[in-house]
Amino acid sequence: MLLEEKPSVRSFLDSPEESGEGFPDWYKSSRSDAWMTFQEIDWPKRSDEAWRFANLKKLSHEELYDAKEVACNDIERLVASSLSLKENAGQILFVNDRVIKSPSLHEEFVEKGVIFQPLSQALIEHGELVKDYFMTGVSRLGSAKYAALHRARLRNGFFFYVPEGVSLTVPVEVFHWVSGNSASIFPHSLIVASR
Repeated sequence: MLLEEKPSVRSFLDSPEESGEGFPDWYKSSRSDAWMTFQEIDWPKRSDEAWRFANLKKLSHEELYDAKEVACNDIERLVASSLSLKENAGQILFVNDRVIKSPSLHEEFVEKGVIFQPLSQALIEHGELVKDYFMTGVSRLGSAKYAALHRARLRNGFFFYVPEGVSLTVPVEVFHWVSGNSASIFPHSLIVASR
């Protein structure tokens, strides 16, 4: 009797995959340090102010998994469901943290120094600029444990940089879709806009 081989699934509580090729060392270290922090910190308790009304018994982390590749017909359905505004300066579409539609920022904004890219691309092309702003604010993710988990497991998101003195007359759009039972993603939005 042949046993049916189960697909390999990674719990989001497993050690995260290594960062991709070309990512800056500071980013790789940041994720690694965050994973160690995540493992050391306790889960939130009802005695924590932000969690005092939460029913922690209903939180289950054991059955959450890294989101997998999505079938082409599902991608087509999600693209069709990503209704856009009449006009936008650019749009990025993610399905399970993978870029499905890359932005095509209007040329006038590119010439003025505006950057609108998937975070994975911005880390490679504008690593030092991203570093200046990456997770420098206080996290509002409910606890240090979840903030560390987010930082350690994030695989993508977007970077939107508008230099000082530049304004956009139309918005940008970003769609994040997650598909799959118990699938987890940890997208990150990094928006930098000057006056």
